[in-house]
Amino acid sequence: MPAHDRSQLLLGGLSYALILSVIVISLSDPSDISPSSDSLRQLLYLIPAFPVLTTAMIALRFSRLMKKALTPERWNPARSRTVSLSMAGFSFTGVVGIAVLQESIQKTLELPMYYLVLSFLCYLCAANLESYKFFVSRQMISHALTESASLSLTCAVVSVVFLGGYGQPFTLILLAIAVVGWLGNHALVAFYVFRVFTKEEKQNDTTQGPADEGR
Repeated sequence: MPAHDRSQLLLGGLSYALILSVIVISLSDPSDISPSSDSLRQLLYLIPAFPVLTTAMIALRFSRLMKKALTPERWNPARSRTVSLSMAGFSFTGVVGIAVLQESIQKTLELPMYYLVLSFLCYLCAANLESYKFFVSRQMISHALTESASLSLTCAVVSVVFLGGYGQPFTLILLAIAVVGWLGNHALVAFYVFRVFTKEEKQNDTTQGPADEGR
């Protein structure tokens, strides 16, 4: 099986694993995701690492392109920095909102606070990276940070609703919207990145072929 197909299968497997994990969590009792549940809490804390894994797989698949310099069309630091800082503002607002609550409520919202802080830090790091994002590898790092930040922000919203003890139909509908919305966008971006990198890889092979023959 070609490496391109294997990578797509692995990405699909990771996506299904994430969906199944979220469904299992949604069907459990709200008390199961309290701070006292160590095993489930660790699983929930690892969810934001999902886009890092998928981005790393793409980077490994196209490792020959990672040292390539970015073209001016693909590197737009002003726009990317503005988007990252704007989204970081949403996360920061959520952190401040939880921080001013009573201590007893803050303990209940420990998981959403974790997601919001992680989202803020990832967006901030992505914005800082724009100053020296000269190569494709750094673009992939920036992409992994922003995707992890957006997933963390989504998880924060879902976890707040879930911890609120709302009815299961409402929770499942919100969960489905969140999963389909974020995962659909992530899969679509990964698909187009695969297409662009595959095209560039073929162009490099075509260019290097006649050069090698001339030698």
